[in-house]
Amino acid sequence: MFSVFNIETLIFKINRIDFSDKINYICDKNGSGKTLFLDSLYFDNKVRIEPHIDKKDIIYLSQHFSFYERIKVKDFVEFFDQINNENLLEKIRKNSYINNFINENFNKTLYHLSGGEFKFLYLILLLFTDKKLYLLDEPFNELDKEKAKYIANLIKDLNKNGKKIIITNHYDLGLFEEKDIKKIRLLDHTV
Repeated sequence: MFSVFNIETLIFKINRIDFSDKINYICDKNGSGKTLFLDSLYFDNKVRIEPHIDKKDIIYLSQHFSFYERIKVKDFVEFFDQINNENLLEKIRKNSYINNFINENFNKTLYHLSGGEFKFLYLILLLFTDKKLYLLDEPFNELDKEKAKYIANLIKDLNKNGKKIIITNHYDLGLFEEKDIKKIRLLDHTV
C-alpha cells in the first residue's frame, strides 16, 4: 500500500488517499478530474507520497504527448534507451511480439505510424523502463483489442513484480480481473 497527501486541483482537494498494491484503476466520466489528479500527483511539489517515491522513479504517460515526427522508429527506440539507461533494446529483442512490431516499423518515421501504433510503441518503451510508480492516463485509447490486451498483460506483470500502478479510463474495458484491481471514483471530487 502507498498513500498520497495534499492533492489540490482547480476542482477538488484531497488531503489523503490510500492506494492498494493492486492496480489502482480510476474509472470516471469526462471532466471528473482524472487527468488533473495525475498531473497534480506528478507535477505538484506539495504532493507527498509515502513511502517516499522520488519523481525520477515515476513514469507518467500523459494523454497529450508529442515527439518530432520525422524521427525514425529505430532512432526513437535508441534515443529512449540512451536517456533511460535501461537496456531496452535487449528487453525488446527477448520479446518476440514486441520485436516483430519494432522490426516491421523499424525504418518508418513516427509520422508514418498510426496514432495507435505510436501510442503502443511509446507505452512499450515506458513500461519496459524500470520505475517504482507508473501513472497511465487513458493508456488504452487508440489501441486495438490485441494491443490493449498485450499492454494490460504487461501492466499485470509489472504489478506482480511489486510496481505501483495508477490507471485512468472512462469505463471498465474488461481487461483486468476484479481481484487484480482497486477501482477508484472521483465522484463529486472525493475519493
